[in-house]
Amino acid sequence: MLRFMHTKTLSAAQVREALSTLGKHELEQIAVESGVPFHTLRKIQSGETQNPGIDTVAKFSALAIAIGAWAALHREKPF
Repeated sequence: MLRFMHTKTLSAAQVREALSTLGKHELEQIAVESGVPFHTLRKIQSGETQNPGIDTVAKFSALAIAIGAWAALHREKPF
């Protein structure tokens, strides 16, 4: 039996916005946790990559949503 799990994926614009205020150290941490290479995140952040691939967005989305949920539970800023 196959099970399909619906997961929310952020848009490229939402990913760029989430990355916009992060520094190098934070991007490095996100790269490790999400599996998205640091340089890919940096290119999305700078706007050099306007339309990141769905795999990249999905990996980042899963981490961002998890961090956001944790932050909501602990009432802290997620990034």
